[in-house]
Amino acid sequence: MGATQGKKLIDGTLLTLKYFFDVLDMELWKALLFRGLDFEEDVLSHTDYLLEAHEAGREFASIRQ
Repeated sequence: MGATQGKKLIDGTLLTLKYFFDVLDMELWKALLFRGLDFEEDVLSHTDYLLEAHEAGREFASIRQ
């Protein structure tokens, strides 16, 4: 997510996605939402974000096999 500090910054977008997937009879599996990422390189200084994304990818891959 962007640098905006609002606590409900992404709520509308998540609801839209959930409703969209519901129409397709699908479910939103996981949402990775990170704050303080203004520029592409910013994520490199957040190893916890990278680790969470990596683990989510591994979990998703294991579910889909």
